[in-house]
Amino acid sequence: MVRSWPLLKEILESIEQDRFDKLLTTYGYDIEPDDLSDAKLIDFQNSHSEDKYKLFCHIELLIDSGLIRGLELTTYDLDEGFKDLLSKRPRLSMAGFDLLDAMRNEKLWPKVKSTIKTVGVDMSLTALKTAIDVLTRQAIAGAAG
Repeated sequence: MVRSWPLLKEILESIEQDRFDKLLTTYGYDIEPDDLSDAKLIDFQNSHSEDKYKLFCHIELLIDSGLIRGLELTTYDLDEGFKDLLSKRPRLSMAGFDLLDAMRNEKLWPKVKSTIKTVGVDMSLTALKTAIDVLTRQAIAGAAG
């Protein structure tokens, strides 16, 4: 799987706009109420299509990086690779909001991508955060005169 920044942005936006369930059903996932809590259970075990698998992996990346909260990933029967996602109330963390705001900023985002490309490093989350921080500081210093 290749990381897709547009897909990551789509997931972040769907959570911010309270339409995460709609995104999941668009990709063909079934959502059921969890009998043990007020959460929803999303069945990922039948994620055989490439698009469904790619979405799942990108959700997992966002959970692992701390950009989204309120989602609990459970893996069982590793031979079969079955996975479930328990959705209590998905929300963005502060870092998730910061990244999404930067991705939406029509002046900042192209500069971030250009800076990373010019420096010659991969477009990793660490590189993005660093470039966003540096460019934001430069913009603020320039505006302060």
